[in-house]
Amino acid sequence: MAETLTQRGILAFWSPLALTWAIMGVEIPVVSVAVAALPDATANLAALGAAIALAWFSETPTVNLTPATLRLASDNASYLIVRRYAVALCLLALGLNTVLAATPLMQTILQDVVGVPEDLSVLAAKAYLWLLPWPAAIGMRRFYQAVMIRQGATRRVAYGTGIRLAVLSGAAALFAMTGWLTGAESGALALSLGVIFEAAAARVMASGSINALRTSVSKDPPLTFGTFWQLYWPLTIMMMLNLAVSALVTMGLAKAKDAAVALAAFPVAHGVNFIARALATSFQEPVIAFLGRDENHRPALAKFAVRLGAALTGAMAFLAFTPVDPWTFTHLMNLPAALTEPAMDSFAALTLYPAVTLWFMWIRARLTHARRTQPIAAATVFETLALMLILWVLITPLGIPGATAAGAAMVLSRIAANLWLQRLMR
Repeated sequence: MAETLTQRGILAFWSPLALTWAIMGVEIPVVSVAVAALPDATANLAALGAAIALAWFSETPTVNLTPATLRLASDNASYLIVRRYAVALCLLALGLNTVLAATPLMQTILQDVVGVPEDLSVLAAKAYLWLLPWPAAIGMRRFYQAVMIRQGATRRVAYGTGIRLAVLSGAAALFAMTGWLTGAESGALALSLGVIFEAAAARVMASGSINALRTSVSKDPPLTFGTFWQLYWPLTIMMMLNLAVSALVTMGLAKAKDAAVALAAFPVAHGVNFIARALATSFQEPVIAFLGRDENHRPALAKFAVRLGAALTGAMAFLAFTPVDPWTFTHLMNLPAALTEPAMDSFAALTLYPAVTLWFMWIRARLTHARRTQPIAAATVFETLALMLILWVLITPLGIPGATAAGAAMVLSRIAANLWLQRLMR
């Protein structure tokens, strides 16, 4: 695209993707409401949470198909090659998921690694059977979404996610009314149905984009497996480490003087911060797409990123440092009095986290466009180690309350990783 890229043009391209991430942020609460209406709600919600955590880990091999496809599928030949690799990765993830669910490995992970009690682990294992297609559906959905994004059809991506939420909500409500399955199984099946329908809708809606891609002329050299894998494996390592961060933070909080309070308050503050982080994360795809069309679009994209970062920081500061803050955690999140202040302090410490996440996504997108993803994996390793060190210093020698320390550690470690990556970019 040779024409001048305007801020309004970037907003029109990006906003459906931002909406997509925001919609995904509400699917777990929607399912949780339905599960809570069924018998033995507490146990089923706990079991479903454990099953979802494993499902998120199972999608690691396929979740980065969006940036990889955006960067590499530039004409018919490369599209067919990337599609072949996408299918192979989805089948691999499906096979690993089946082994996990059909062998004692599931109980070993749940009980010995995660520490889930035996009765809950049995319930979680039954629920997980309904999540077997999850990683494969996620992978194909992300592949076809990337094809649409590359051709500028970002609204169709949002439509697909809307279908996902509608199917998920309808299925969860139906299961809650009929009581056909346990709460955990009902929630897992509703989540699976939602993403399966989204993947199918993405394939249908991507038809026009696929036809347009097949007539495109690429300036890139012929795509090989080596080229694909060189770009893909660092992104996979990064995703695995990101998934491990929550476990590492939990381990750190368990050593705080106020461990019980910190373990309860920090996830709430982190969750309230999620939508802003999701908006930041969603900016990666527009950067890759627009730079793929014309590298001269970088100044306009940088200007938009600065404005978006300022807006996210302003919104978080408004929530954290005005009377809206206590109302959010007391009334909206319905926290008990003992957790309200720790959650508020933790949320305040996370004020800059969406902005520094946007900074990371900006650098990550540029490196992905340049096919230099190895520094991303190295930076994630550095960030993880820095997080552990900073969290320990804040909690142990300094004695800062655990929830506040966790929020500050996440912000500081990501800033450190960004500075290191920024130096590499220069």
